[in-house]
This record gives sequence, C-alpha cells and structure tokens, in this order.
Amino acid sequence: MMSQIIRIATVESVREVLTDSLAVILKHSTRCPISAGAKREFDHFAATYCGEGTLYLVDVIANRDVSDEISSQTGVIHQSPQVLVVRDGSVVWYASHWSITQKALQDAVESVYKRS
Repeated sequence: MMSQIIRIATVESVREVLTDSLAVILKHSTRCPISAGAKREFDHFAATYCGEGTLYLVDVIANRDVSDEISSQTGVIHQSPQVLVVRDGSVVWYASHWSITQKALQDAVESVYKRS
C-alpha cells in the first residue's frame, strides 16, 4: 500500500505542514535528473511506508516561494532535491542530492520513532 504524497502548493500551508507531528517533505525539481532519481527513491519509500507521518512534495520550479518559505521557517538552506523530516516543528533530519535514498528515509523515520 502506497502512502499518499500531498503536494504543498501555497506558502500559507507551510506553517500547518511544519507543525504536523511528523512530516517528510521532498523538494523536487522537475528539470533535474538528480532530482528525478531522488523522487524515485521517495516514491519507493512511500510505497512501503506505514508510519503515522505525512509525506509531502514541493515542486520547486512551480512553487519556489513555498520552498523558500520552508527554508525560512526551518533554517535549512534550500537545495534541490532535498528531503526534510520534521517533527513537531523541528527538523530532525535532512538530506540532499544522492543522499536521498529509500533506506536513508526509512532509517531517518525509524530513528524519530525510537526517540519517542
């Protein structure tokens, strides 16, 4: 069962997303082959993810303002592709480019649950 991936398309929705109990956010560029690979890894992760957190996608080409707002709110400098794991408003893990793998995402989310 694949977890739903919700698109973040407005700056107004960023604050709500960042206060989720657990959010996994992929910043994705539709023009970048490295980002396409990261998106595949994120999709593989979503296909097996059964956790309580919500998975989100930001199209940084169409919604750069959303990506910039996430960077502003979290203090994590924008990169693309980039994944952030946010728990109760705090970034607990992030990665970019080739570091975005299904295993890395699984490990990051599992470590969040272990800290609970």
